[in-house]
Amino acid sequence: MPAVFLGALVNNLFITLQTAGQLHGNTFTCAVLIAMAGTLQAVAAARLSQKWLGPGVPALDGPRGILAFFLLTAPLASLIAATLGVACLWWFAMTPTELLAAVWLNWWVGDSLGVIIIGPLMFC
Repeated sequence: MPAVFLGALVNNLFITLQTAGQLHGNTFTCAVLIAMAGTLQAVAAARLSQKWLGPGVPALDGPRGILAFFLLTAPLASLIAATLGVACLWWFAMTPTELLAAVWLNWWVGDSLGVIIIGPLMFC
């Protein structure tokens, strides 16, 4: 999972530099916290997958496995980074309160769709 953390951190730092133009204590801290949330989400997704689909690479070869992955594992795990990430952005005043619901929904849908689309491709 260190690779997930490092990739998320580099991505968040890059986005911060593009949007804010500079890094300072709050933006760096928020980038680290969001990377930690993404890592926690990846760990949770792996655990949920192991619980509902069994150990190893999921085969997704039956209705039970397919439904468990697409309806439970992906959407449930994606709640973690969306919730913690939006809370972090709000705490450090990087997202206005009136946009929290829209930002959270976009984040959750994006993560869920990413897992649903890319996950099965990686399993192949």
